[in-house]
Amino acid sequence: MALRYLVLASRGGKLDDGLVDAVGERTGLVTHWRSSRLAVLTSEQRSPLEIGDGAGTIIGDLFHRHGSGPAIRDFDAASRVGLAAAPVRELLERYWGGYLAIWTDGELVRALRDPSGQLPCCYAFGPRAVAFASDPRLLIDAGVVNVSIDWGGVATTLYVDDLAQIRTGLTGVSDLLAGNLATVDERGCSQAVCWSPWHHVSNPLEVDY
Repeated sequence: MALRYLVLASRGGKLDDGLVDAVGERTGLVTHWRSSRLAVLTSEQRSPLEIGDGAGTIIGDLFHRHGSGPAIRDFDAASRVGLAAAPVRELLERYWGGYLAIWTDGELVRALRDPSGQLPCCYAFGPRAVAFASDPRLLIDAGVVNVSIDWGGVATTLYVDDLAQIRTGLTGVSDLLAGNLATVDERGCSQAVCWSPWHHVSNPLEVDY
């Protein structure tokens, strides 16, 4: 069964306990991790991996970049220090997998979707929080957003074919693109590219014929 998850990220201040409890009741998901700004609810029994000293978590499956073996279930002390200091750099350079990493960064909340895009991630704005989820149905069930068909988004999706885009065919619902970093603040949520295949393309070879 595919992992289903929903993360509530406060747009400022402490996340309301009543809101988290209500979302859990509406969606049937279990709260596995909490902080003052974040709540992680999933359909799995296992708890997400923790980043730093309560700064955030990683949802999904994470593997070491080199070597084989099962998914990581815990970090050693050195890895914890590295992730706490520079989560984006560490995750993109030392690990791979299908995951969503989300953590607090001062007054902001950051969310990184893995470059492979194996784990789906969409999000919507609520009055008090931004919710990230594995599918739009969870955002609706949670009461975060009331959606309708965005015909402009539908037309764009059909036009670009399989190219990924932030805009969806549902009003109020956006996709967090693979390899992008989302930033949540009091104004809402924005995203920026953190990984691109062009970063890993060497200069073209010069061939003499």
